[in-house]
This record gives sequence, structure tokens and C-alpha cells, in this order.
Amino acid sequence: MNNKENLKKNIKKTYAEGIELYNNFEEDDLLRFSYHTWYAKAFRIVNRFLPERIKEFQLYYEIDPKRKELMYGNYSIQYYFSNVIPNKTRYPNFNSTNQAKLCLANQLAILNSINKNIDEFVFNIDDSIYYEYQEDELEAAKTVLKVNVRAAGALCGVVIEKHLKRLLGSRILEIRTKHPGIVDLAQQLRKDDIIEIPDLKNLEYLASIRNLCDHQKGREPSREEVQILINGTERVIKTLSW
Repeated sequence: MNNKENLKKNIKKTYAEGIELYNNFEEDDLLRFSYHTWYAKAFRIVNRFLPERIKEFQLYYEIDPKRKELMYGNYSIQYYFSNVIPNKTRYPNFNSTNQAKLCLANQLAILNSINKNIDEFVFNIDDSIYYEYQEDELEAAKTVLKVNVRAAGALCGVVIEKHLKRLLGSRILEIRTKHPGIVDLAQQLRKDDIIEIPDLKNLEYLASIRNLCDHQKGREPSREEVQILINGTERVIKTLSW
């Protein structure tokens, strides 16, 4: 099982543990301990995959420091653990257990939104890691350019090829050429209406510089041409996204 599958399994397991907590909320004598263990895991998941809702997730557990009066709308699980309830005169029918369970249910709803869309969330993280990897390769090409023009250009060619293959893969399109180069991939992307004609022409031009770097026959690529290739590669990975 790879890291991606382990991640998905862990999120589903954490959600299932939360459901078990909810179902045994009143019977579990060790609720405080089991909840805090679960909360720590769930917090990390929400913070990583759905950071825009982490404050909401926290407030269902933590005491709101801005509250002026304790009531239904700002009751949290931490109050429940501390045996604190709103004013009995104003809220004579207040049920602390039901309110705490409602807070947990809302936390579970947030976690479940991640669980239901986990493939998309994991894919986005994979994209982020891949983009950082491309950036590293581009930086390497810039460094190599100082000592070896051909090698820098060849490295950029590899970055563009990988990017175009990934672009096709994200559209669930099979690569039709056995050993495709930049031009082959660009032409397929154009035929499938993923890129426009100016993109195709730009990729063909970058491929021509890359070919000068890869093949010993013919003239030497100039430093200026490879710099154009580096700049063009940077634009490709930023503008042709999946």
C-alpha cells in the first residue's frame, strides 16, 4: 500500500472512530481521554486538507473567548467536560449532553466532507508536491546553464515532457505515440482541444531548442537560446495547468 492509500485509509479510520465516539457518547466512561485522542488526529486532518474550516472545527471543542453569555449557540465540548452549563433560569431545559453531541456531530460533518472528497484532496496535494519538484528542476537548469549549456537545455526538455504527459493523464487521455517527444505530446493536446494554436507553436519552438541540446549533430545551442528555453519552460508549467 502506497503513501496515498495509507493517507486515505487513515482519514476513513479517523472518521469511523468519531462515529463510534458519537454513538457511545453517554456510555463511555473514558470519553474525555478517547475524545482528546480522536480530536488530535482529526484536527491535523482538517488543518491539512480543509484549513478554511479549522477555526470552526476548533470552536466546537474550545471555549469562545469572545462570548458574552453562555448559550446554545456558543456551547462547546470543553464546557461539557468541565460540567459548565448556561444559566438555569434562562435556559431551564438545557441538555448539556445533547449540545455536546451536536458539537461532535458538526465536527464529524466537517471531517466527512474530507472523507467524501478524499481523492480530490489527495490529488491536489500530489499536484502541489509535483509542482515543487518541477520548480527544483528549473532551478537546477538555471544553475547548470552557468557551466553546461546543453545539459541545462536537456533538463528543461525533460521537465516539459513530464508536464505535458501529466496534463494528458489528468484528462484521462491515453498517450497515442509510443515514445513521444514534446512536439508529439503538444500535437495530441491540440487535437484534444486542451491547448490553443499559440501554445502549440510555442511548444514546437521550445522543442526545436531542446533538440539542439540533445543532439550532438548540427550547431551548438547558444546560451541565449537555452535561457529562452528555461523561461519558456517556466511559463509552460505555470500556464498549462490541469
